[in-house]
Amino acid sequence: MINKSVLKKLYLKKHQSMAEIAKQLNCSIHKVFYWMDKHGIKRRSWSLATYYKRNPNGHPFKIKKQLTRDDINLKHLVLGLYWGEGRKTNKHTLSIGNSDPHLLKHFQKFLLKVYQINPEKIKYYLQTFNDNDVQKCIDFWSSKLKIKPDKISCSKPIPSQGKGSYKRINKYGVLNVSITNIYLRKNFMSELKKLGYKKLSHIYKRPNYKLE
Repeated sequence: MINKSVLKKLYLKKHQSMAEIAKQLNCSIHKVFYWMDKHGIKRRSWSLATYYKRNPNGHPFKIKKQLTRDDINLKHLVLGLYWGEGRKTNKHTLSIGNSDPHLLKHFQKFLLKVYQINPEKIKYYLQTFNDNDVQKCIDFWSSKLKIKPDKISCSKPIPSQGKGSYKRINKYGVLNVSITNIYLRKNFMSELKKLGYKKLSHIYKRPNYKLE
């Protein structure tokens, strides 16, 4: 027999897998299955199991509880920026792509200061164009966001998108700053909804006019 309190401690509090529990208790995994079901301990989903495996020490972030006035101003600024510029379709990721380093610096600062995210968890993806000098773009973003050049992943350059002001705006490509964490995203989107954000629930359809 495996005591219910033991299983709850190992599976629910320490987030060990059933295989890890079996190894620790020196029993078969089938025995762990049996007693989990017997005690009514619900098994977690594959996605949640993967999350705990990737984050064995708990969430890679810690939301700051006591915010200063500067923190609150930063939070409201970033919520507004995300409402207009952020990616909202991905349920697991917070992500903003832009060519303005000041905008992305505010987002980065918010993630580090208010959500206190492990810097290693923040990802940087650079999209360049055929007329960009890729190395100059990497050096530019590395300098502006105070990150090492090797932290920036580059995709294959794409054809130039236009002329005139385009070249000035996209002189150093478009950088995407993102963090993948379903719990952090849920918290952030709940804050956005408090400001009135609502997910679009309809798709525009062209009226079907009849010719008479």
